Amino acid sequence: MKTKSMLLLTIVFTAIFGTAHAEYNVHRIFGEFMRDAYYCRTPEDMVLETGGKLLFEGADPNKGLPGYEKPLCHAAQAGWLRMIELLARHSARLDDVSAKGAALHYAARSGQVGCIGALAACGATLDVRDRRNRTPLHIAVAYGHVAAVERLKALGASLQVLDSDGQTPRDYIHVAPRWKEEPVRLYANRAQLAAVLDGAH
Repeated sequence: MKTKSMLLLTIVFTAIFGTAHAEYNVHRIFGEFMRDAYYCRTPEDMVLETGGKLLFEGADPNKGLPGYEKPLCHAAQAGWLRMIELLARHSARLDDVSAKGAALHYAARSGQVGCIGALAACGATLDVRDRRNRTPLHIAVAYGHVAAVERLKALGASLQVLDSDGQTPRDYIHVAPRWKEEPVRLYANRAQLAAVLDGAH
């Protein structure tokens, strides 16, 4: 049952845009909220409160705004563990691929070790591929996040998966792909990354 505020919002949307848009409003509001909450670094408690209400009202957990990441990817890169769990309970598709991969890719890119564990616990595929066949482990190595690499390996991520260029995650230690945005951390952590991937850490 809709709350009074959401019912009023639906009436307004119906009056202005028509029934079809009114049905869509809660999905768009949720997508906008998750995008803005991420970019504004909103505290997770606030995200849970407002996001939870929108999900209760029927917002689609898999619908982001056109041109932006899906809600689960925003949560993964922001470090919102409880929001990840909430989205999963509302049937968010854990392996859906956005512009830069699935939610696990976003967590790996940001070094969000807790989110990697939360996504895995919810059933995310550890070796999910992005559009260039990179796994989250490829991404974690590329961005030099030692703790994220450790967590992914401990969870059972494959060390042998090849990307579209035929490179394994370990190859990313020594090869700086054209898309790399943060090579400095990688170079600083090369020895540690090699130790983790080779089993000596």
